[in-house]
Formats: sequence, C-alpha cells, structure tokens
Amino acid sequence: MYKTTEIGLDGKCFTLNDNAFQCLSEYLEEFRTKLPDDQKEEVMPEIEARIADLFGERAKGTVIDIAAVEAIIESLGWPDGSPVTKNSRNNNQNTYKKMSEPRKLFRNADDKKIAGVCSGLAAFFSIDVTILRIIFLAGILFGAVSFWIYIVVWIVAPIADTPAKKCQMMGLPVTAENMAKFS
Repeated sequence: MYKTTEIGLDGKCFTLNDNAFQCLSEYLEEFRTKLPDDQKEEVMPEIEARIADLFGERAKGTVIDIAAVEAIIESLGWPDGSPVTKNSRNNNQNTYKKMSEPRKLFRNADDKKIAGVCSGLAAFFSIDVTILRIIFLAGILFGAVSFWIYIVVWIVAPIADTPAKKCQMMGLPVTAENMAKFS
C-alpha cells in the first residue's frame, strides 16, 4: 500500500504516488532556482503545461509512478541543457547530443511581413525565408496559384505563440533549455 497525492498542472488533475510527487516537486523547485528571474514567469507555466501534456499521454486514469515522472524529467532536462538520469538527478553534470525532432508547421509571428506564412514555411523546410518570399512574390506577379497557397496556409497553420510551439516549429526538442531561447 502506498500514499497518493492529487496535483493540478495546467488546469488538469493527476494522481501521483508519494515518491513520484516528491521527485516532481524537487525537479520543479530545482528548475525554478536555475532559471533567471526574468524568465520564471513565462517558462515555468510552459514547463508545467508540457509536463501535464506528457502526464495526460501516460496516465490514462491511473496513478502516476516514479518511473513515469523520471522518464518525463529525463526528456525535459534541466534549464542549462544537461540531461536528468536516474543516477544523476542530483548530480547534474552530464551533457547530451541534441536530437532533432520532427518539425511542425506554424506561422512565425517573430519574423513576419504579413502573416508569418513564409517564415513558418521556411522554418518547416529549413530554407532561407528570403528565397521563399521571392518565390511567393514572383508567383503572385505571374499569376500562379501561390496567392491561394498563401491564403490556405494562413488559415490552416496555427501561429507559434508559445516557446514550446516555437521549438516544434524549429525541430528542436521541447526542453527547458530550448524553450528559454524563445521566451
């Protein structure tokens, strides 16, 4: 028999056993202390929302155990980019090779001229945004369907308005270090 604790993350309720709750509490507290003060208000809700999403995928109405929490913490890492392993949770000295994630199509509001479509497509296809803008402009001037493609992407593609979405747009793992780059 073990004790459980109910927590709320990003407006969702989860049940964790006490070991998992202790591990998650230590991680979040350590995370808060490593973040610069000017980034705490923006990054911490993003981290908690990402943890809630990952719990939602794993939990499915069950009690979340320490193995699930450690797996999630290991995938997120620390704000300085070092990984978390079962043996190094308190000895955070390791480095890791950043793996590329599959890119998702978003409109890039940080580098937009009209709606961020060309910038988002350039990030998705890993090409220079200037080349893509010239192609769209030439297509519009010479009567191609690029105007309609632009309109459709403008309607269909969501805007990358959070650090997690910006990481996904660039093909970066959604870790604390990478989300801090976009805050």
